[in-house]
Amino acid sequence: MGRLGDLKAELIRERGYFCEVCHERRAVQCSHVFFNTDKDFLTAVTVRENCALVCLICHGFDEAGHPDHRRVDTPDFREEFMAVQVLRYGREAMLAFLDGIPPQKKRARGSEYAEAFRYLLAIPFADNKKGQASER
Repeated sequence: MGRLGDLKAELIRERGYFCEVCHERRAVQCSHVFFNTDKDFLTAVTVRENCALVCLICHGFDEAGHPDHRRVDTPDFREEFMAVQVLRYGREAMLAFLDGIPPQKKRARGSEYAEAFRYLLAIPFADNKKGQASER
């Protein structure tokens, strides 16, 4: 299995089999949420902090497997996913993930980086550590 396949198996053990977007269908793929992949930065962005388990429909394919709207690429999902990731791994881990993005990737994808960082800072319960959910 490749890095993405290994990560998908790890995430299924950690998070379960349901799609993290719709929470209805079985997740069959691992999607990069905040930073998309490219050959130069694959290792830096293929990490649990950046990846969600998704079904085919939410990953952008219709029932027949043809390209369709990617629900995982919406700002609303990214903001929600960041909040979930902070609860899972803690604010410090998410800051370390963002700090670990190579400078070239930050420049090439500046708007993605800024958006992810803005989402992290906007979370009212951002100081919680893994496993300590706050009341909303």
